[in-house]
Amino acid sequence: MKLGKKSFLYIIIIIFFCLFWLSISQAALKFGDVNTGISATATGSGLQTPTWPILVASVIKAVLGLSGAVFFVLFIYGGFMWMTAAGQPEKIGAAKKVLINAIIGMALIALAYTITYFISTAIETLPNTNTNTTTTP
Repeated sequence: MKLGKKSFLYIIIIIFFCLFWLSISQAALKFGDVNTGISATATGSGLQTPTWPILVASVIKAVLGLSGAVFFVLFIYGGFMWMTAAGQPEKIGAAKKVLINAIIGMALIALAYTITYFISTAIETLPNTNTNTTTTP
C-alpha cells in the first residue's frame, strides 16, 4: 500500500497530537490533585484564583498557539515542496497553493489570538461584581 504525501503528513500530525495529549494525561495522573499546592502557593503570594472566563481565555490562547504551530509547519512543507519541484509547473502550483493557504491560516490565527487577548484583558480588568454576600444574625 502506497501512501501519498498528504496522507503521510496527516498521519504525522495525528501522531504528534496523540502523543502530546497522552503526555499531558500521564502528567496529570502522575501528579494527581495539584490544585491544593497551587492554591496554597497562590494564597501565600497574594494572587487570586482565576475565574472561569480567565481560564477559558487561557485555553483558547493555548489552542490558537498550537494551531499557529501547525500552520507554520505547513508553511515549511510548502517551501520544501517548492524547492523540490525541479521547475515542474504543476508541482510549483501545488506548492504555491499550500503556501498561500498556510499564510492565510497564520493570518487568521494571529487575528483570533489578538481578539482573544483583548477580550481576556478586558475581562481581567472588570471589577468583581459578586454580590452573594450573606450576613449572619
